[in-house]
Amino acid sequence: ALGAERARLVRQVLVESLAVFVLAGALGVGWAGLALRALASWVPTSVPRLGNVELDLPVVAVALAVAALAGLASGLVPALQSAGSSGLGTRRALGRSLPRLRAGLVGAQVALALVLLVAGGAMLQAVRGQLAIDPGFRSEGLITFSLALPRAQYQEQATLVDFWDGLFEGLEALPGVRSAGAVSFAPLSGLGAATSYHPADRPAPPPGESIYTDVRVVAGDFHRTLGIPLLAGRLFDEQDRTPSDRRPVVVSRALAEEAWPGEAALGRELVVSWGGPETSVVIGVVGDVRYTDLSTEPRAALYWPIELEPSLAMTASVATEGDPQALAPAIRSTVAAADPGIPIESLRTMRSVVRDSVARERFALQVVSAFGLVALALAAVGLYGAMTLLVRARRSEIGLRLALGASPGGVARAVVGRALRLVTAALLVGVALAAAGGRIAGAAIGSLFGEVSIVEPAVLGGAVAALLLAALLASAPAAVRAARLDPATTLREE
Repeated sequence: ALGAERARLVRQVLVESLAVFVLAGALGVGWAGLALRALASWVPTSVPRLGNVELDLPVVAVALAVAALAGLASGLVPALQSAGSSGLGTRRALGRSLPRLRAGLVGAQVALALVLLVAGGAMLQAVRGQLAIDPGFRSEGLITFSLALPRAQYQEQATLVDFWDGLFEGLEALPGVRSAGAVSFAPLSGLGAATSYHPADRPAPPPGESIYTDVRVVAGDFHRTLGIPLLAGRLFDEQDRTPSDRRPVVVSRALAEEAWPGEAALGRELVVSWGGPETSVVIGVVGDVRYTDLSTEPRAALYWPIELEPSLAMTASVATEGDPQALAPAIRSTVAAADPGIPIESLRTMRSVVRDSVARERFALQVVSAFGLVALALAAVGLYGAMTLLVRARRSEIGLRLALGASPGGVARAVVGRALRLVTAALLVGVALAAAGGRIAGAAIGSLFGEVSIVEPAVLGGAVAALLLAALLASAPAAVRAARLDPATTLREE
């Protein structure tokens, strides 16, 4: 109205928008630097090259460039609108809809926030489901540690057996200790040894059709210490310590059902390809244990006593009556008394072993949940800005309605209702996106968590409730501001 050039108005709005976005981008880069410090203690150690994660100049430059482009894109539409106006802005009625572009952008934020929240909820259910899986052993009241005996010192079988006998005797003499045992490859470690085998009363399978079993060497009272159930027969005892033509072996239920489906396994013989064909007789059948991870089904496994099959690297477990972590100093002293030159590795409770076995899954859950919360916050901020602008642009009509008898509560409900209608429409789009991408996202998440259903009613309902609550809170300040307008002052300004 005063003669400003339209090009100058466009430049002014674009510069203002660009400045805001660049400053916000710089602030975001600073926050990212702080977040990386926390990330070092947050990310599980199984994530490769964690120590190489850092901010560098190309990353920062790209982030700032994206912020600048976003600022230009966001400022372009209002800049063109301001340049094309007559200079005497018109007031819009309260009953009319929000500008389509603004409503569409806010709705898109809400829809994408729903998709991320649903994905995070599905992953949360998957992690809870994994932790609820029976690993095949008891985790309460157990503490474990690993020992690697030097080959030069423990090359003789008798010396090796004497060490473990003395160590278990010392551990079981500690107050509050019920039993102790050790295994060559610990449960949930993902490590192990395997070999082919076949029942001795059947011919060996042809090449390429062999069946395999995990091989575990145990010492002490391993199965009872971990609470692995004995299903049939007995466990190893003194009579199994001497070598014989037929090794005593304890097999898992999976191996017994695989080798002799529907038949008793006790007293049956196995031919195991372990350094040459070894004939073993089954003396007991125990429950299946998940040695790989919680999401992998137990495989066939057989157990040999350390007296007949030496193993220098073992993971010991100690069953306690109280807090297992409290016994850590006593366990270190006992190991040092047995051999002060052997370091203890990974001394921790079995509960932490189970928890750490899903560390990568929990990290992925935390990342997606963080993205979902950020998207939720962005949607709430966008909705807050849209409703605030709506009330500000319609002050005169709101004041007129109040002057003509509209109640403040009715005005506030109209503002909140507008926000809830916008969010409801966006949620319908978000539900459709989640359903359409459910198979793709389920396959991607399933590669880490196993079979996952993205669109679960409980998860979807929780995400929808969270977004509706966010919409209610985001629109409440604008609704209160509209209800508190003074009709006389508003009309006088007009």
